[in-house]
Amino acid sequence: MMGESESDGFSGRPINVDREARMRDANDQVLLDLQHKAALLRDLTYDIGDTIRDQNSVLSDLGDEIRVVDGSLKAATVKLQRALQTKKKPIAVVTVCAIGVFIIGWRTFH
Repeated sequence: MMGESESDGFSGRPINVDREARMRDANDQVLLDLQHKAALLRDLTYDIGDTIRDQNSVLSDLGDEIRVVDGSLKAATVKLQRALQTKKKPIAVVTVCAIGVFIIGWRTFH
């Protein structure tokens, strides 16, 4: 009796056919789940890439702004040093105040 399969008693179909159909359905469901997860991972990867590009752009802009501020502070420092060396104290005080206002304004608006 090898090769023959038993009937389930209700539908008259062999048990092996039902088992194979259930396994095929289960495999199809697993494949659909994996396809969904792969699509989700692809979308997340694209989102991560977009986020990294956006952050690089922001950091680049911030670097440009820092270079501008650094240049302004260096120029103000040179002017302050010259004013202190030539004993022009009122100019030195005005320069220090200008630097302070510049820094406060920059921090406020950035």
